Amino acid sequence: MKAVILDAINKIESREFPVDDLKTGEVLVKIEAAGICGSDRHILHGTYPANYPVILGHEFSGIIEIAPAFSKFKVGTRVNVNPNIACGNCKYCKMGIVNLCISNWAHGVNRNGGLANYAAVPDTQLFELPASLDPRFGALCEPLACCIQGIELAEIKSGDTVAIIGGGIIGQLMVQLAKQAGANTVLLSTRQKFRRDLAESIGATHTIDPTNLNSNEKFSGPSGVAPGGFDVVIECAGTKETLQQSLDIVRSGGTVILFGVMPQDEKFEISPFDLFVRQVRIQGVFTGSRVHAKAANMIAEGILILEPLITHVVGLDDVPHILTGNPILGEVKTLVLPNS
Repeated sequence: MKAVILDAINKIESREFPVDDLKTGEVLVKIEAAGICGSDRHILHGTYPANYPVILGHEFSGIIEIAPAFSKFKVGTRVNVNPNIACGNCKYCKMGIVNLCISNWAHGVNRNGGLANYAAVPDTQLFELPASLDPRFGALCEPLACCIQGIELAEIKSGDTVAIIGGGIIGQLMVQLAKQAGANTVLLSTRQKFRRDLAESIGATHTIDPTNLNSNEKFSGPSGVAPGGFDVVIECAGTKETLQQSLDIVRSGGTVILFGVMPQDEKFEISPFDLFVRQVRIQGVFTGSRVHAKAANMIAEGILILEPLITHVVGLDDVPHILTGNPILGEVKTLVLPNS
């Protein structure tokens, strides 16, 4: 089969690779669609831990090609994959916080993933999707699950003001989820006009171009969108500058959701006294495996607007160039169709 292999830090190529032998409890999935994630770039550059060599791709779905007798799924069933395999035995698994499993083993990180023609996947990690569903949408279950995890931790209440920093796929999904959670004001901040227009079309009440702004007055000033600060700020860009801005525009007693992924060795200076007197909560978010079933159900039921979020569709041979090159202008989500 063809697969995108990361052999070592910054050494990636698309080449022929043997299909993994099925181990006990696994089925073979023929990949219909797989997403390229910002985390894949961190893995490529060594700023997110992974095992090498590995087939990249932790956002993927497909059709069951081989299903041993034990499987509850039949050949030909459309499925989505939860890439995070929890041990089930550690402290966090027993607490029901499986996304924090200390022995988590993930497709596309430390076992072969979905940027390939086929993937061997434990039966326990599969969620059935309707045969009538656009096959591309299945690959969006994993990023949606991560967003749902963040939204639940944000504890948005009816009438809240929410600012979302970053207009990629995560920011666009967060806009829709924040509205569904009851937020009255949902602002998305991003430099690209295309992304601002898209956010407004799917539910954002306000958008801001942060380019050349020398203050946060438009966000939280007396005549801004949320005078005095937002109830919740969701940082989806993954930079020190946007994290600082998130802390600046959240209200006293508010919550900052730290969602964007920064390099693992990145450091950020905060003022403990400022957090103390303002009683600001900073909440991290790590994967969405705990709520993956909920995400798959939402995709299956067509609750969200997904079509305009898919801006680019490519093949496996295009992936190394995309991951090593500059971000694509006008991109929200790039999907790979390995067997098309």
